Amino acid sequence: MTIVAHGSNGATVANEIRSAISRVDRDLPIPEIATMDLLLSRSLAGRRLNTLLLGSFAAVAMVLAAIGIYGVISHSVTQRNTRDWIEDGARRKNQRRSQAGLEERYDPLRLRA
Repeated sequence: MTIVAHGSNGATVANEIRSAISRVDRDLPIPEIATMDLLLSRSLAGRRLNTLLLGSFAAVAMVLAAIGIYGVISHSVTQRNTRDWIEDGARRKNQRRSQAGLEERYDPLRLRA
């Protein structure tokens, strides 16, 4: 049985409906009385749960993607810095040799020791 009533306060309207049913027949079971907001909330609970789960998984995916991008960039910077340090060290070594007069001459056949 569905009863639709309009009123400003749901509790007041529910009490009036219960008393009206009791006046007609005291043995008649009174159905569950709920507001339209409650019925709408119950009907949307499944969709709300799905949306919450999807949003949570999307947030976790975004965090994991950000961590992955950070890791790739960090690895790239570390590799570049290591290469730069090696090149700087070799350049400094050659500069010290040049300054000391120990500059190596080009010898493609490696005739000199």
